[in-house]
Amino acid sequence: MQDADRKESGSKRVYKFPNTRTLSTGILGVGSCLPQRRVTNNELAQYVETTDEWIRDRVGIQSRHIASKDESTVQLAVEASKNAIEQAGITPQDIELIIFATITPTQHLPSCSALLQGELGAGPCLAFDLQAACSGFLFALQTAESLQRTQNLKYALIVGAENLTRVVDWSDRSTCVLFGDGAGAVVTSFTDEKPNILASELHTDGSLSHLIERPGEAYPESTLPKELRDEPVNEKSQYMLMRGREVYKVAVHCMASTINTVLERAGHSLDEVDLFVPHQSNMRMLDAVCERIQLKDRDKMVTNINVVGNTSAASIPIALDYAFKQGRLKKGDLVLLTAVGSGMTYGSMLLRW
Repeated sequence: MQDADRKESGSKRVYKFPNTRTLSTGILGVGSCLPQRRVTNNELAQYVETTDEWIRDRVGIQSRHIASKDESTVQLAVEASKNAIEQAGITPQDIELIIFATITPTQHLPSCSALLQGELGAGPCLAFDLQAACSGFLFALQTAESLQRTQNLKYALIVGAENLTRVVDWSDRSTCVLFGDGAGAVVTSFTDEKPNILASELHTDGSLSHLIERPGEAYPESTLPKELRDEPVNEKSQYMLMRGREVYKVAVHCMASTINTVLERAGHSLDEVDLFVPHQSNMRMLDAVCERIQLKDRDKMVTNINVVGNTSAASIPIALDYAFKQGRLKKGDLVLLTAVGSGMTYGSMLLRW
């Protein structure tokens, strides 16, 4: 990348690029963090009415990581971010944008991005949270690209992190066996080489919001006298609910259709894709997507759901780091990403690594 003309303006670095419309973001570093505790299906079967065979057959998961009380969403993100920043060869002080995708924040105020910024010692920068469930990382990556281009922000940190095991009903085997905790992060920078994001197609369809929801009130239990409350508190409302069969049908269609759209828009065929990194939802769903898009070479697909489960917004960056550590990501590779989540949010993206 040609050096940008950097000017100092107090404590704020201002980068003047030759023509921001011709620039795109490139991924410099990737990192992940999983909680220390790993729980196998057999361990889970001691507490939930299920079996290892049933879970493997239905969703393809063998184990998942469950965070301790000391491993908050932000703390997992801190470790993943440090790994990505180190790999990128920069310092936390270089970061000018942080987007934190999560549906399980450590606390409501302040934001996870603010807490992460402070933990990293990143200094004042543009930082905010983004909630798009399992599609959160894709939404955040596209948002970061746009902000970096329009605001002249050289380095960005995009994080997906979740503590999902705290919001599932552990007596409901249709949901609790699916999810795990973890965090993934990438660092992006402007580049004057070929665009990193070649095409993307992202959507939200609120008419399908009932398919995956956590319907409890967003506020703590009211201190109003019982006589003044509209309705009694339902303790079950704090847990995630999912209509599995309907989600399966919608998800396969949404991922497949947006994959075809981005490939056509970018002018590439599926055969040209070097690596397919889908949201790790469940193996049956991923197999169905592969069938729908006619992906013949399944070795191109990155899967680690068997050992981490569904980690929602953290899923894709964790899988990217997994692929990188395996030596499967090379400069110039075409990388196809796809996801679907509560909202329903969904979409696909084609990257040039």
